[in-house]
Amino acid sequence: MAAVSNRRQAVLQRRHALLAKIASQREELAELGAYWQTPLHFADWTLGAVHFLRSHALLVAGLAGLALVKRRGARVVLNGVWRIWKAYHFFKEAAKKITAQL
Repeated sequence: MAAVSNRRQAVLQRRHALLAKIASQREELAELGAYWQTPLHFADWTLGAVHFLRSHALLVAGLAGLALVKRRGARVVLNGVWRIWKAYHFFKEAAKKITAQL
């Protein structure tokens, strides 16, 4: 009977030691969580913003165009767009001629 009581006592001591270790690990984990809470919140917010911008590309392009028009004026922006359009068609036709010669 004494052997069982000694074994039981050893198990209880081990249990108390493990519970104390668990409590200290829990406190350490809570401190780490508090330390990382702000950076992870910012990263999560940033990923949400990127997802929104990628999902609404037309809206972003429209707002960027509006900001550009407001800053430089509509005539300057339209003139730039017209030049880009002409350059695109020029290079497209030049590429067709070059590939036709090959």
